Amino acid sequence: LVEQLGSGQLLTATCASLVNFPDKSLPAGLRLAPEVAAGYTVSRDGKTYTFTIRKGFRFSTGQPVTAHDFAASINRVLSPALKAPPQNQEPFLTVAGARRVVAGKAKTASGVTVRSGKLVIRLTSAEPNFLSVMSLVCVLPAGLARTAVNPEGVRAPVPSAGPYFVSEHLPGERVVLERNRFYGGIRP
Repeated sequence: LVEQLGSGQLLTATCASLVNFPDKSLPAGLRLAPEVAAGYTVSRDGKTYTFTIRKGFRFSTGQPVTAHDFAASINRVLSPALKAPPQNQEPFLTVAGARRVVAGKAKTASGVTVRSGKLVIRLTSAEPNFLSVMSLVCVLPAGLARTAVNPEGVRAPVPSAGPYFVSEHLPGERVVLERNRFYGGIRP
């Protein structure tokens, strides 16, 4: 069913990112807008992004979304244990230390840190499209992101900070989505 529905549609319904494409901006030209981020700053050299996490954003479990959750989710994408296709990791390779994680030489990217509750991402070179890259990060709770590095995926129920969460998944049979009653974003 996931193949029929399309993994992109499933991710759109269940994922929350620092920045995203809100539905009402679609006719206006696909403009990124903060979703879980309350705001962000970019250093003068374009190599350091600092994201402030919006207060009140919660996973479907009721647990608050934090900068640590995003840091763990980024490192999860880079982990060789996940066996993610290279095209999923490639957009993150300008993050300092990302190549070492992909190569199995480090557990976390040195350029992904949390300072004073803010997510700080340091790049090796300025990347003008880096905000688009951050729209690809589907945040998971940090504990789950660190322990659930499994190429088969996370088992249901999957906590989500998006409008819906996967409450049941029977491979080859069905995926059941339920509304995240704690969702605090602008998407329907």
